[in-house]
Amino acid sequence: MMAAQAKIINNNSTSSQYNEKPEMVFRRHLSGTQTLNSQVPDLIDLLLSFETNSCNYQSSVEREHYKQQIKSIPETTSVFYSCLNKWKEETKFTSIFYSCLNKWKEETRFTSSLMEILMHPSYQRIIGLGPKVIPFILRELKDNGGQWFWALQSLTGENPVTSHDQGRTRKMAEAWLQWGREKKLI
Repeated sequence: MMAAQAKIINNNSTSSQYNEKPEMVFRRHLSGTQTLNSQVPDLIDLLLSFETNSCNYQSSVEREHYKQQIKSIPETTSVFYSCLNKWKEETKFTSIFYSCLNKWKEETRFTSSLMEILMHPSYQRIIGLGPKVIPFILRELKDNGGQWFWALQSLTGENPVTSHDQGRTRKMAEAWLQWGREKKLI
């Protein structure tokens, strides 16, 4: 560990619903590049602590010293921030999806009207997230069922359900899940 790094107290535990933390994306990306050296693990910790504001420093001079160390390998820093920004975007997207999903389920659980369920603002917001949300919907359909057929058809412009199976929820779910497997979305 770099001597300067030892003075940083990290108060942050990075966890989210997203599968891969930014430092893992960064390490994976750097593993095949020339910039990988003995300082990279320490730089990762420094970059994460600056980005998440989870460090305590002895002085502003010390903070500037750390910043200069980070900037000494510009291509590493830019790769890190690129990975971190992608991770933040995915984490925010995931958070929005699950927030809308939970609100939709909570507010429609005693509703018998299919139209009220499908027109609920949270359901509509999920559709508004665009095609990127399709794997999340398919996973939810697979794990918990639900009225996702309208959303899937709206997002994909497709309908894999045969006319014979229309209205048969289990068969409709099977058709969409098969479609998702064929498209490698689940």
